[in-house]
Amino acid sequence: MKAYYLLLTMVIVCMIAGGATAEVNVWADASPQYNPGELPTNTTVFIDIYVEYISLPEPDGHGMPFAIYSPDESIKEVTHVDVGGQSSDGSIILLNGYEPGGFLDLLSTFYFWSWEGNLPDTFVHIGVGAFGGPPPNGSDVRIKVALEIDEEGTICIDSIDHPNDSYDWMWNPENGSPSFGGPYCWTVGYYCVDTDGDGYGDPTTPSSCPPDNCPNAYNPGQEDADDDGIGDVCDNCPSVANEGQEDLDGDGIGYACDDCIDMDNDGYGDPGYVQNTCSDDNCPEVYNPGQTDSDDDGTGDVCDVCPNDPDDDVDQDGVCGDVDNCPNIPNPDQADADGDGIGDFCDLNNVCGDVTGDGQVNLIDLLAIIEFLYNDGPELYCGWK
Repeated sequence: MKAYYLLLTMVIVCMIAGGATAEVNVWADASPQYNPGELPTNTTVFIDIYVEYISLPEPDGHGMPFAIYSPDESIKEVTHVDVGGQSSDGSIILLNGYEPGGFLDLLSTFYFWSWEGNLPDTFVHIGVGAFGGPPPNGSDVRIKVALEIDEEGTICIDSIDHPNDSYDWMWNPENGSPSFGGPYCWTVGYYCVDTDGDGYGDPTTPSSCPPDNCPNAYNPGQEDADDDGIGDVCDNCPSVANEGQEDLDGDGIGYACDDCIDMDNDGYGDPGYVQNTCSDDNCPEVYNPGQTDSDDDGTGDVCDVCPNDPDDDVDQDGVCGDVDNCPNIPNPDQADADGDGIGDFCDLNNVCGDVTGDGQVNLIDLLAIIEFLYNDGPELYCGWK
């Protein structure tokens, strides 16, 4: 850590009008915050630098040096978290038109900026070249710095002067230096909502404690045999990875390891699921643990339209075969002229050729047909077996 300034984390680049005075406001905020002005320990914290351009005729590269520090020295060090940023350690993310490199980046190698994690930390980073830069776009986050803080206390960020006068031209008010209005400070503390009291936190953001893989079940060991992020004590398939915890039939056994998909939960499986080892349900949508099937047609009585008719109304006249007075010939009106319980359309007393309805086929039937055809005789009975 260099002796010039005991200061901490990041440098923002501001833009001014080329050859003209620009009005630029700069401020900082941090996240995640679990209360106003408070940050959690043991988790990644971002300090964001915002830039608002009030007037900027011609954008140009410009810089403001910053430091992150603990005013009461309650926090001695931080960790620069690699979040895939553009800086060499991956902890700094440039946004909204900023790009890595530039003139100030080069100068910083000669003028003793520190970025070591020991507080206070300082560094300078220009996000654009010496000429030209991202256009103004209202109030934007331009630089994010990722830190992990393991100590409780106070942490601040503020703009600073550099001990070397060579930097003065870069933030001299005559050249349109932006205003910062710092310092911006936050209280850092331990924060953990742990409903089951096992030392692991509920899925709350932010949280200082490690996340609980079973937030509602006490499991201090955090065992997770299938490595799906769900602890064994609350995993509906503890031996088969199933991060989504899908449970089609709601029986508490996850779909990934359920060997009896049973939507009505009567102990018999729905047909069509190849993983089922249980017997098929003869009424998959209706609870019927007894599986009663009076007509033995494979459809349980509770969902069988004709529970005592294995052919299920074969003539499709709306009357089940077990009560149909003419089961093989459609006769929805169930007409039975002689009241013998046999429908007129299939009355067994009427056989083929018996046009007189006397139950016999003989000469009388032949004479009746001749009489009907040639002498306009009486109507003939036309029932058929």
